[in-house]
Amino acid sequence: MLGIVPEAWKRLLEPKHVVHFVGSHPEYWQERMAGKYFRIMQTQQITYDRAYILAAGGTYSTDISDDNAAIGDLGLYPDNTMTLYEILLGMKSTSGSMLCYPRYPPNEWFITLEEGGYIPNTANNNLRYLGPWSEEITPFDKPQVRIHTIKKEESVGIQLYNDAPIHNKVVLGWLVNRCLLKYVPKGDLGPTELARCRELLHAGLMARGHWGETVP
Repeated sequence: MLGIVPEAWKRLLEPKHVVHFVGSHPEYWQERMAGKYFRIMQTQQITYDRAYILAAGGTYSTDISDDNAAIGDLGLYPDNTMTLYEILLGMKSTSGSMLCYPRYPPNEWFITLEEGGYIPNTANNNLRYLGPWSEEITPFDKPQVRIHTIKKEESVGIQLYNDAPIHNKVVLGWLVNRCLLKYVPKGDLGPTELARCRELLHAGLMARGHWGETVP
């Protein structure tokens, strides 16, 4: 999942919770996860802040994988095949005018309209505000953006844009809820567990060109 969840801070996954990976293989989740149910066995919360300074109108792009950690990627994908990272993202900046655009795959805009050409464009006064996250949307101390990652999935990218007329420092506050998973057959789950399980919709099902496809 990649997107805004109201009051996300209060609803972290906990031991005994059940998750369902919605999306088929190979288009979406890895084969070991696609369409399956898992129980959370234990969790660990890890805070991780990263700061950036951008000039007026400046941009900075990165992704949250660990493929090229030495040049700035964030390492927010697990290395254990039975680990799920539930990640919350909050923002704060000196001017309050920093915008953060999600990208998935990391070289494509994730939030767009269906009409051709209606994609984020920081050079266009009309399209600059199409889909970015801001610190009003996802405050540093009460993050509303949630991302789920597993090993070897295609990375999520972000692009920062300084919408202030002066230099601006932004701090991205990542909270990583590290979850150990255990596979559980659907038939072993009771009706209450199935009704309460967390449906993890793959980001690809919401990306441009995939909207409207049948959810597996």
